[in-house]
Amino acid sequence: MTKQIAPLTQRQAWKALEAHYTSIREFHLRKLFADDPKRGERMTAEALGLYLDYSKNRITDETLKLLLQLAEESGLRERIDAIATVRRIRSSPKGSRRKRSLSSSLSTSTRSSPKVLSGTLIPSTSGVWSWVKCWPNALSRN
Repeated sequence: MTKQIAPLTQRQAWKALEAHYTSIREFHLRKLFADDPKRGERMTAEALGLYLDYSKNRITDETLKLLLQLAEESGLRERIDAIATVRRIRSSPKGSRRKRSLSSSLSTSTRSSPKVLSGTLIPSTSGVWSWVKCWPNALSRN
């Protein structure tokens, strides 16, 4: 049975992020870089050829910690695992037919051939599932 997840704005991490925002909203990137010369190297993540540089955002180590906490409270790991194994995600009754259709279309796609779904070209999914599985791990290691 799927565990019940509180609405986003009622989660503890969300409330902590709101409070944290009020404490950092006036920070300037120049000061953040001056206080942490390695920020440009440290606040990056890379996985499967995708490079993310979040050093140029008004965030701190505390922000990242709270975002990871929010992801955990939101059941992100379980949802990623469900997508990666192509199980149906039941987040709401609305749109479940479309989710099943998309999930089924992507799972039956051959690794080298693109699919067309509702007039939209879906490229080969060969690297997508690997990326979906490992990206959160890359973020949590930094």
